[in-house]
Amino acid sequence: MLRSVGYLFFAISFSLILCSCNTKREFVALMQNGSNAKLLAEEPQSLPVIKNRDGDKIADQAEKRGSYNDFGENRIIMNAIVENGEYISVDTLRSVRITASYRPIAERGGFIDIPFNILVPAALLDKNWQLRLTPKLFWGKDSLLLDGILITGVEYKNEQMRGLERYRKFVESVVTNPDDYLEAFGYLRLIETFCARNVDRNIFGVSRKEAEEYYINHWLMNHNDKKIRQLGEKYKQWCASFETNGGMRLDTIITSSDGNLIYKYLQKIRYKRQMNKIKVAFDGVLCSVTKQQYPLPQSDTLYYNITSVAQFTSFEPLFIDKVIERRVTMESSAYINFEVGKWDVIDTLANNATEIEKIKGLFDGIAEGGEFEIDSIIITANCSPEGVYASNSLLARKRSESIRDYLGMQSLKDKKLINKYQSEDWESLQKALLSDSLVRDKAYLIECYKISDLDKREKEFSSSPDYNYIKENIYPLLRRIDILFALHRKGMVKDTIHTQEPDYNYLKAIEALQDRDYDKAASLMRGYKCLNNAIALIGLERNLEALSILNSISESPNVSYLKAIAYTRTGKDEKAIMMLDDAVRGDESLAFRIRLDPEINDLATRYGKDYTNTINY
Repeated sequence: MLRSVGYLFFAISFSLILCSCNTKREFVALMQNGSNAKLLAEEPQSLPVIKNRDGDKIADQAEKRGSYNDFGENRIIMNAIVENGEYISVDTLRSVRITASYRPIAERGGFIDIPFNILVPAALLDKNWQLRLTPKLFWGKDSLLLDGILITGVEYKNEQMRGLERYRKFVESVVTNPDDYLEAFGYLRLIETFCARNVDRNIFGVSRKEAEEYYINHWLMNHNDKKIRQLGEKYKQWCASFETNGGMRLDTIITSSDGNLIYKYLQKIRYKRQMNKIKVAFDGVLCSVTKQQYPLPQSDTLYYNITSVAQFTSFEPLFIDKVIERRVTMESSAYINFEVGKWDVIDTLANNATEIEKIKGLFDGIAEGGEFEIDSIIITANCSPEGVYASNSLLARKRSESIRDYLGMQSLKDKKLINKYQSEDWESLQKALLSDSLVRDKAYLIECYKISDLDKREKEFSSSPDYNYIKENIYPLLRRIDILFALHRKGMVKDTIHTQEPDYNYLKAIEALQDRDYDKAASLMRGYKCLNNAIALIGLERNLEALSILNSISESPNVSYLKAIAYTRTGKDEKAIMMLDDAVRGDESLAFRIRLDPEINDLATRYGKDYTNTINY
């Protein structure tokens, strides 16, 4: 059985009687009497019950009834039948009606489906007209334009195609590139003959370009230029009246037994913050094949309540234990370049100025923060294995001392600077070899690590086919300067302090749940045994994982309700209904939520439960 949220009923009526009039006269009369046209709202029980070809009822009637008396008995357009292609006035048909409603929509996975049905009476299906409907979604102070709907007559469509074809042929007849003018408008044979006799022999001193300019049909070229200037005008003449703005679409079409058409509309949109209650209003335009347009007055509004598991989100902050250490360290690295075999710091060499400023920036950041005092700064110079080990040791030591002295003369002169060095950084080299996908000879290179003599090891390395790549791309990264700041917290006496602070990841996860970004929320709460993580997992349809968490935390009405959702989604309806019973016993207000929650309301209906009737007021 098809479900729908509301029906838009389009019929045509106004008091002017038209007999054997053509479409253009009908449209003129419509616009002249447009002040009397108005969309109406009607009591739902007066609407016809429409069935599909299988005899199933198409839709439940709306729950909240519109106000018929507020709008009176006004009609839109006219009531007629089609005879020999023209409208003949008949007795009053149904007026344009909108059944306003409050209906629940379930948000799933961060998206909601906006459904409604449009019923077009058979008498309104004029081959010369097109009805354009534009639904607009509202929530809070925000709005969103939904895809529009087109109901197009056959002759209107044919005229549209004819206009497009005329414009296509007109465009094809125009030469838009000036480089093609000669071929399109020139007397090519005369040009070639003249050039062969005169230009090539340089008899009259006339250039080929001058010859081409002379032997060209200037009348055709000017006429072409005129057509270029007419492109916009021709498009407006033949095509513009058929244009529609925004996405236009049509979903399922159902034909009822009386010849009416039902357009079943469904659009998926991403949930946005505060989208708990939304409404949809409709603007409509009736277009004639004669290029006239009549804007229909804005319709009544369809109302929807959005239900979501995220509405059970707990906003209580989560606190985590934190151990504050009196002494801390901060590490960084810099890549300072030296001349080959030398150790003097040259701040103008390569990108040394930038790297030195980075070191100073770390110091300034610590000083400006005001929380820490610097006890010492340890500077460690590293070398790559390239070359002789003894020479690398000397270079590493001298470069460490040189950087220490250089920084000591700068803004760090009052701080305790300690220099260290590492002759050859084989450990970092091994990690780089294993992680680099471009190094193919890994097995051999790692086998070389068994050689204890580092000079012999490096010599064996050089025999690998990957050595040149390693030398050019990995060795430079080993020639780095490591900076370690040894710090202590100002005013802190004890070595450690145990405290609690809000879990900021958890707070970000709550924000993500409010935005229905379940993937982000679940990622931030990975491993957490809490209600909000279960909500995020249910939002991602990871219901078994959610049940594992829900069964491990304290029972509550909200926990039971969420269990009911997870159980029914996994096909365990008996457990689901038991959890739903527990939820309502614990919190009677949940009985009213059930009617707004489609999947839980369906569960309760299948088990014959009406929880609101069991509550004692």
